[in-house]
Amino acid sequence: FRSRDPREALAEARRLLDAGFRELIVSGVNLRQYGRDLPGGGPDFWDMLAFLERELAPQWAGRARLRISSLEPGQLGERALDVLAESRLVAPQLHLSLQSGSPGVLRRMGRGHYRPEPLLGFVRELAEAWPLFGLGADILTGFPGETDAEFGETLDFVGALPLTYAHVFPYSRRPGTPAAVMEGQLPQEVKKRRAAELRGAVAVKKAVFLQRLLDEPQLLVAPEGARGVKGVCEYYAECRLTGGRRPAAQAAQGGEHAGSGDLVAVRPLAVERDGLLVEAM
Repeated sequence: FRSRDPREALAEARRLLDAGFRELIVSGVNLRQYGRDLPGGGPDFWDMLAFLERELAPQWAGRARLRISSLEPGQLGERALDVLAESRLVAPQLHLSLQSGSPGVLRRMGRGHYRPEPLLGFVRELAEAWPLFGLGADILTGFPGETDAEFGETLDFVGALPLTYAHVFPYSRRPGTPAAVMEGQLPQEVKKRRAAELRGAVAVKKAVFLQRLLDEPQLLVAPEGARGVKGVCEYYAECRLTGGRRPAAQAAQGGEHAGSGDLVAVRPLAVERDGLLVEAM
């Protein structure tokens, strides 16, 4: 793997912000490994994020935001809480590479370096800094050997987490991978049924969360595309603006780049199938 020098990341962030982009995603293949190949061991991911915050927040706080891509549960400790609580740029939303709520399944996946249970304590503490936040997860079910009891552990864990959305996948056997030759390969119908059950549980949580967002007096949407008629708010909920086009003031400032222009202050009006209907303020 290769970790990018924080100064290079900062320079690119400034170029993008100056070009009109107002939501930047801090991403990587495995953010848990960030910094280990830099001189002297380098900063870790949270050090790098705090560096971006110090350099960018004085000019851009309230005008732009950073969004973090997928994180492993093992990255979420006291340092993460401190950085997120103090940030004025990071969007109040996290996406977790959870995969399973069963410690046994995680060990067989080669993910025994973290356990799911500490996540519950982390999100409770995070709620003190972020009273409202979006929380997503990648969840895979039907991994070889997954028993009914282990699937039940994942289902129960999903029920306990304050998820607002999730990407749920049934395990797909891929030749050449260690899991492909493991014993206990499950029938396709079992994997599909378990995935459907998880998706149903998450859908209930998402509906409750979207309804909760209707109580917010204002959301900030990052418009997508030249017309800017849709986008995501800070909590990573899809929003569709009424009127079929971006408000004239924001469109004039947005330039020609897709996703560029100021964050648009909107008022939520109603829950739609995949998100919210909103109007510009």
